[in-house]
Amino acid sequence: MPSGPEQFGTWLAGIGAVTVAVGLLLMRLGRIGLFRLPGDLEFVGRNWRVYFPLGTRASSCR
Repeated sequence: MPSGPEQFGTWLAGIGAVTVAVGLLLMRLGRIGLFRLPGDLEFVGRNWRVYFPLGTRASSCR
C-alpha cells in the first residue's frame, strides 16, 4: 500500500470526484424543482430571473 504523497493525492482526487458528483446531483435536482415549495415565487423573463423563497424557511443562527 502506498504511503506519503501518493496516498494523500489519491485521497484528494477521491474527495474532488465526490464533490463534483454531489454538485452535479444538486444541480439536476434543482432543475426539476425538488427544492421549490408551493409558496415560493419565481418571475422569469428572457434574460432575467427573480426568485422569492416565501415558502422556504431560512435557517437562522441561534
